[in-house]
Amino acid sequence: MGFLSRWLAHRRAPQFGETLPEEFGHDTSGIADAYRDLLAHELQRWGIPERAAALDIRHVGHSATGGAFVAILRLVEWDRDASLRLMLGLPFLEKRLRDALQSHWLAEVSGFTGVWLHASEKMLAAPGIGELRELLAGLTGARVQVQVQDNAAATMQRGPEGKR
Repeated sequence: MGFLSRWLAHRRAPQFGETLPEEFGHDTSGIADAYRDLLAHELQRWGIPERAAALDIRHVGHSATGGAFVAILRLVEWDRDASLRLMLGLPFLEKRLRDALQSHWLAEVSGFTGVWLHASEKMLAAPGIGELRELLAGLTGARVQVQVQDNAAATMQRGPEGKR
């Protein structure tokens, strides 16, 4: 039996007040790298180019099995298919990751808190943001304004029922 197998076999959840290995200066970057590899593989399967989304894995605290990690995806460039796939498919992406983690060694040594998605300022200023606004309006039937309007102006544009 190898070192990792023996270590995992003797691993237990920390007790209240017990110091975790990270607090002794142990590096959690290996765990973060494994999460990064898993998510990068899934993004590749989804056809998300590296230029469209930046990936970061952060250690955000502790879970019953070890450190808690979150995946952060930042939309950095408007790529119509990739951006829409991430924005609309985020629940599916997170479910696929959680399913993959159930049979992965990461589940035994850490906790996965989910995927956070946000748009960079560069993407918000990109010409494609207008296309996103039009797509959203087509899907919801509502006009999307970037600037804040007062309630009277919004009611006049949409009508009393909130429709155009």
